[in-house]
Amino acid sequence: MELTVGDILTATGGQLGQGDASVIIAGFSNDTRNISAGNAFVALSGEDRDGHQYCGDAIEGGVGCLIVSNDMISDVLSKTDAHGSRFNSVAVVSVADTLAALGDIAALVTSRHEGTRIGITGSTGKTSCKDMLHSILSRRHEVCASFRSFNNEIGVPLTILNARPGCEMMILEMGMRGRGDIAHLAAIARPSVGVITRVGKSHIGRLGSVESVAAAKSELIYALPPEGVAVLNTDDGMCDSFSISRTGETVCFGSKDSAAVRYSEVSVSLTDDGGVTSFTLHTPIGDTEVTLPVLGAHQAENAAAAAAAAITLDVPLGDIKAGLEAVSLSPMRMQLMRSSSGAWVINDAYNANPDSMAAAIRTLSAIHVARKVAVLGDMLELGEYGHGFHRDIGVLVAKVGLERLIVVGELGAHIADAAISSGMAASRVERYPSAEEAAKNIGGAEQHQVVLVKASRSIGLESVAAKLAESPLSTLGGE
Repeated sequence: MELTVGDILTATGGQLGQGDASVIIAGFSNDTRNISAGNAFVALSGEDRDGHQYCGDAIEGGVGCLIVSNDMISDVLSKTDAHGSRFNSVAVVSVADTLAALGDIAALVTSRHEGTRIGITGSTGKTSCKDMLHSILSRRHEVCASFRSFNNEIGVPLTILNARPGCEMMILEMGMRGRGDIAHLAAIARPSVGVITRVGKSHIGRLGSVESVAAAKSELIYALPPEGVAVLNTDDGMCDSFSISRTGETVCFGSKDSAAVRYSEVSVSLTDDGGVTSFTLHTPIGDTEVTLPVLGAHQAENAAAAAAAAITLDVPLGDIKAGLEAVSLSPMRMQLMRSSSGAWVINDAYNANPDSMAAAIRTLSAIHVARKVAVLGDMLELGEYGHGFHRDIGVLVAKVGLERLIVVGELGAHIADAAISSGMAASRVERYPSAEEAAKNIGGAEQHQVVLVKASRSIGLESVAAKLAESPLSTLGGE
């Protein structure tokens, strides 16, 4: 949607320090490394970075507007004089809070947007569901979606502000750190369809209980207009709780017979081209067999969520099947890597919580190969529950019978302890304090092995996945 500097002033209540209010802005950025000519540069300030220091770089990059804070306007104007005539052509808008201004400008866009906006949140699966829904809707519509995991108070507004002209549908992933976060994002996005993929144990360390996590996620549903549609999971109980408290339309998905959109007969397998997940999708508009080009039994649930959302938008069953079978997921989500030795490495190192970790291990267990290895690291943000949840994972590892377990990190050690106490031989368990140490000491994966790599994002296990995939015929652990 075309915006002018004048629109920015209207949305933010800001002041024009210099320049022309009629200048048209061609996109927004908070990072001068990917700035484009004609963009507005929003100088955001964080704990380790002050965007005002990069205004000069933004000017050299050809921006049409700088959005800066009121208390920095004099400093910005004085420092950028060095850029001469290039700076003189740049509009400068000062606002009380640049982060709040970013959201206010995005809210102006959604108030004018005549298309459909879909909000997606959940403890697990929201990025995969977003990718799947994008693949489905793109068959007939101009669709804009959050890039990778642009799901916070910066990423959601930037997704909205950089939507392509003619965008008919926006798919907006919404994450949270605590209560009120999703309500804030929903107030900016104004979705008419809200999807909660699954409520689970992520963020339980901050919020204290699964019930509190559910309440925080439900902010998306309460933000929907009366004519809006909630898409909820039967398997986590959200459908039951909202059927009582919500008067608007609700469409439920899951594995239970009560779900309007249901999946059954799930199987996972490896092929020469990669991994696939097959299942039967049951919907009010017909049933169909689906083969996802991704690995993960839990991906059938994400596919059902995407299908349910698509059905609320009157998408034909054929488009749903075709879109799901053509999907390409964001990196490091059950991403298959093939080593020159012929081993498969499942890189699921983007993030982890107890639900997604258990789902990944069950998927590994379901693959029909004899030699299965898991490299598992700390799951963070679990607070006082952390030790217990890691021990639960160790019990599951022992139950499914893996060839070898490698753990990384202080909390990961509890996985190892529980696996051994549950019957896994100690000789089949290795421990490393960090991803760096693991990558340094673990050899490459052997032929006929499948190795799962998973932990919370900050543990950095993608380096281990890369090491496992690069070295042929060496043995894990050096034995």
